Amino acid sequence: MKRIALLFLTINYVSSQLSVPDCNFAADVAHYYPIGACVRRSAGSFKYICDNDDVVKYEYNDNDCNGQRTTITSDDGLVLQNSECGKGSCTYSEQCNFAGCADDCSDCIANPDAFDIHCLPWIEDDCTGADGLLIKDECVNGANEQGFYFGVDNCDGEPIFTEAVTDGECALNKYYTVTCDVNAPGGKGNGPPSGKGSKAVASDLVLDPSNFNGDNKYYNLFGFEASLLDLILIATNITIITLCLIC
Repeated sequence: MKRIALLFLTINYVSSQLSVPDCNFAADVAHYYPIGACVRRSAGSFKYICDNDDVVKYEYNDNDCNGQRTTITSDDGLVLQNSECGKGSCTYSEQCNFAGCADDCSDCIANPDAFDIHCLPWIEDDCTGADGLLIKDECVNGANEQGFYFGVDNCDGEPIFTEAVTDGECALNKYYTVTCDVNAPGGKGNGPPSGKGSKAVASDLVLDPSNFNGDNKYYNLFGFEASLLDLILIATNITIITLCLIC
């Protein structure tokens, strides 16, 4: 596991170009979710589905998107930063962490159902974000890695730094599992293609700096509790004062 405690950077945000996944997705202020992929948690699960031109959210009481569901639409207060329903399904990795394990995680390995679970799908091999702050997720042989790119308009070349989690990893009393190359059931079969293409606009940047505060945490590879970015948006400039990864 790679840990970076504190990094000071300043980036001038001079372009409004937004990079979004090349597949069907829904995005809030914290994450790009592949359409049809289940976000599994002990407290309940959810997934996003394309319904004609719109994206709806299915919420479940169990942790695997089965059983009775509640449908949440924009009329019910569902707010998304951007979405896409006119393309094919995403290929993603599923990364889970089990919290409250012993130091060697032997108890979580032996009986994972007895521990809190958080599973998040990561769209593979797409460069997302905006010029000046881009992230690319890759998953190979059970190792899920995010590369971070600053001050560029693509994810070519070497990232400034990476954050990685490996299947079977045990760290800080959490046990991690990683499944690569999952095909989301989120293509055009979930509803007629929208014909509108992506609904993303630059002002709806998913990694919106104004949303990263004490009440909003970015979903990084090491779990839902981790705070990743403290960003300040000043006019059309993004100044990254501090970047703290807490693993």
